[in-house]
Amino acid sequence: MNRYEFIRRTLASFVRKWNLKLFLSRIMAGGVWGQILVAFLLFAIVCVIVGCCYRWDMGDLKRAYVDMLSPVSLRSAAYDTYSLTDAGVPAQVKAVKATNSDMWRLVLLYLIGTVLFSGVLIATITGILRSWGERFKNGEMVFRTFCGHSVFLGYNDMVPGMIEKICGNPQHRLPRGIRIVIGVPSDVQGVYQQLRNSLCWEHRKCVVVLKADSNNEWDLFRRMRVHRSQEVYIIGHGDDAYRMNSYEKIKSLCERMKVTMPECHVEMRHQSTFALFQTYTEEAGYDHLHAFNFHDVWARKMVTQKEIDTRQGKSIGPDSGKQVHLVVVGMTEMGEALAREAAFLCHYPNYVTKGIRTRITFIDPQAKEQMTYLTGRYHHLFNLCRHSFRNFYTGECTYHTPKWDFLDIEFEFIQANIASEAIRKEITQWATSDKQVLTIAVCTDMPHRSMAAGLYLPDEVFDRDIPVWVYQPAKGDLKQYLDKSQFKNVTTFGMSGNDLNIKNEELIRQAKRLNHFYWHLDDPTIDYSNAKIIDEEWDGCKVFDKWSNIYNVSAIPAKLRSVGGAIKENDVEILAEVEHNRWNVEKLLMGFRPTTEEEHQAILADSKKKKEYKNKFIHDDIRPFSELDEETKKIDIRFTREIPNIIGA
Repeated sequence: MNRYEFIRRTLASFVRKWNLKLFLSRIMAGGVWGQILVAFLLFAIVCVIVGCCYRWDMGDLKRAYVDMLSPVSLRSAAYDTYSLTDAGVPAQVKAVKATNSDMWRLVLLYLIGTVLFSGVLIATITGILRSWGERFKNGEMVFRTFCGHSVFLGYNDMVPGMIEKICGNPQHRLPRGIRIVIGVPSDVQGVYQQLRNSLCWEHRKCVVVLKADSNNEWDLFRRMRVHRSQEVYIIGHGDDAYRMNSYEKIKSLCERMKVTMPECHVEMRHQSTFALFQTYTEEAGYDHLHAFNFHDVWARKMVTQKEIDTRQGKSIGPDSGKQVHLVVVGMTEMGEALAREAAFLCHYPNYVTKGIRTRITFIDPQAKEQMTYLTGRYHHLFNLCRHSFRNFYTGECTYHTPKWDFLDIEFEFIQANIASEAIRKEITQWATSDKQVLTIAVCTDMPHRSMAAGLYLPDEVFDRDIPVWVYQPAKGDLKQYLDKSQFKNVTTFGMSGNDLNIKNEELIRQAKRLNHFYWHLDDPTIDYSNAKIIDEEWDGCKVFDKWSNIYNVSAIPAKLRSVGGAIKENDVEILAEVEHNRWNVEKLLMGFRPTTEEEHQAILADSKKKKEYKNKFIHDDIRPFSELDEETKKIDIRFTREIPNIIGA
């Protein structure tokens, strides 16, 4: 790097970190004292410039002042300045008698100068400064120096908590200047007001809100500077298709600018769209796309808590005779997300040793209709999974037991009202049973009804400290008040605060190491020290393989709890079978189906067909662990032994 390039980069870094335009904009958009300060600074700058032009020759100014005190009247005399041609002789001021015509000219010039400077020029400058402040308040400014910042396209209640996560992450901190730019199509001042109510001053000064449409390329390029950003969050505004269109615009812009595309986190509001992008098969251009769903993030956070399978410090081990039982009240999007995550992650060794399945129960007044929708959506899973339906209004009962019955979870759908006496008796039996590890999640559409249902459960639920999760999609958290009451076992979730972690860097780090393990199955020992290679291998994965790795490492804490925290040699084969049981359900939930007998025979005749079928979402390994070939079993066994290295323990 030559000297001029170093100077250029240093100046660019200085301008970016000490953004003078942004600094002045904030002052002009603030109170009257800030505007007075700017006016004073401008006056001081003018004085400095004039002083520099006259070289601050105080001797000349003093002589001029003395001459002006001569008896000649200011009303009848004008002053002119002339310089002697001799070198080194200073200028002098001389008073001369002015004629009437000269006086009229002087008065005319004085009036014109007064009008121009006092009226027009000052009013113009004042108008410019006032307009500057208003444009900043309305988000209509353009800051060309933004670089390495985080961009939010859209705004909702999640954004303040996400901003706090970013501001608290040392990897994102800059010494000075802007870090977070929020683009909203309207109501910029309303967003500022919400941020003022939600963020502390230290975090607020890191944020600028601009008026921008996430589907407008001019706004993305000139105003939001997405091609120079570090990461982009497409959130809040519009439907799922609209937000994906924003991603396509950013991808197209970065390709034209020939710059590396920022990491884009795109909110998928609906579970169906989110599931689509969990199984997206396109590779090129989509390795920077990270889809997330609000309900899915919260559901995984709750289901991975140890309270779902642990009582008095003991979890579900190989010798346990207890059944993990999750009761979901309300088949809403959050309720279904909880059940889905539990099906992904809640798998235990006592199914291998004692055949005890994890049970997921739905209670809803419209359970039959919702069951029809859910079983149709995940038909590959429910074709192979035990499930039942009970109608407490009519007494109707149906049971489905598949011929190929090898999955370690089961579902139950109950059509009833949570407040009915029959359901309260049922919940009391579950809570008092020594054979169950019960958790109740209340997820109705209305937060106040969810809270009421959670607080007015049978007394046995509170006497035995059964965990009760109450869905409260609000900005605050009532947990601190619940802890000081008789409802200590009640936990609220679903808030929009900084508890929501959509990136979960530690989980992704472990998923990348797991992916590295699968890439090097043939190596006698696996080295995890080269982070660059691990990242490159991760970027080469298909999306559904990435999610498979994420769900796999998410289930590791439950496996470790089930064997007391450390894997012993006699636990390896049992945990390997637990992992395969979990993997079976994961693949069925993500849209895979098992092979038919004809397809299985074709794979036995030609092993290359296994990969061909997998690309069609048909997997030959969706079967009981005992029916796997020995090579596939060895993979699960080696993975179990490798868990401490994968999680970096």
